[in-house]
Amino acid sequence: MAYLLTMLLTLPLALLWQHQAGRIHPYPALCSCLAFLPIYTLYAFQYSVHSDYDNYRIMFNQIKGGIHAIRDPAIYLLNLLIGRLGLPFQTVYILIYLFAFFFLALCIADYSSDFAMSMMLFMSIYFMLGFYYIRQLLAVALSLYAYRFITVGKPASGASGALPYFLLASLASLCHTSALVLFPLYFLLKYDFTLSWYLFFILLFAILTTMQESILTKLVWHFIPSYFGKHEMFRSFAFNPWDLLWVLLIMSISLAGEIIHPSPYNALNHVFRNALRLYLIIFFLGRWLLEFERFAYYLSCPTIFLIPNVLTAVSDRNLRRFLKLSISLFSVWIFIMKHSGTDAWNYVSIFSKL
Repeated sequence: MAYLLTMLLTLPLALLWQHQAGRIHPYPALCSCLAFLPIYTLYAFQYSVHSDYDNYRIMFNQIKGGIHAIRDPAIYLLNLLIGRLGLPFQTVYILIYLFAFFFLALCIADYSSDFAMSMMLFMSIYFMLGFYYIRQLLAVALSLYAYRFITVGKPASGASGALPYFLLASLASLCHTSALVLFPLYFLLKYDFTLSWYLFFILLFAILTTMQESILTKLVWHFIPSYFGKHEMFRSFAFNPWDLLWVLLIMSISLAGEIIHPSPYNALNHVFRNALRLYLIIFFLGRWLLEFERFAYYLSCPTIFLIPNVLTAVSDRNLRRFLKLSISLFSVWIFIMKHSGTDAWNYVSIFSKL
């Protein structure tokens, strides 16, 4: 119930920002961040809602005791600094969410044609990323901000150049090692692949999928022996029905966008479209990759901008509103069906423990 209430509180703030955008804001970045206040309060001040929270608290105490308990340098240094300053563990969550939501708010404000819809998609479809995986949330937020520096055809959002992209990618990889995928992604998302290339990728991944168990076993045995035998090795093979429903929906929307706009309407949307194409290949044929969802976030998260942007092509205003409302409600329904039975559904705030 707490999450649904937060969505209801966030929606009017997001709509207010969207309605006033470009009119009265001397500090537009601050104003867009204010729309995140309800979800920030809920997430940053959670208390022992799930095992990840408890594990982070244990690692925080270990770092205070001189043990290098976290391998990601930026997160380790943040924990170390907070411990040295004598601040409580909750400060880790408060600061990580502050940084992550700041960059995410800037991205939604800059990239999306519908601020409110993008926020709803993030809160519902990417609940696990936002509520559980705080290190990767920060890495993903940095990666989304970095995408403005990828250019396809012409500079996106007035920015160009690989240097700022790779600096942000490096910072993101210091927050979560999965962000190392951003380095090859620069070239994969920048290049305008032809249909024959995509067919080649599909054929390659289809062949590898037929050998997924043997390939994965050999790779783990030779390169990550400590990982061998863990259930995480094979847990991503199966399809989650709710994820599958959502992917089929965004496939349909993307296909409609391809028909309506064969040529991309701006360079940044082309980057997002390229990311979605690669994500679909990995989703259906790359599930043999170790914890592929971790790497897939960098490709799938741009859909929170791409979907509203594609819908702007619908000329009928009432139909466009209906589609946006229907897709947003559908995402909330998927959120409820997917997460209502989990431990995190029983939310506890740090304020209840004071």
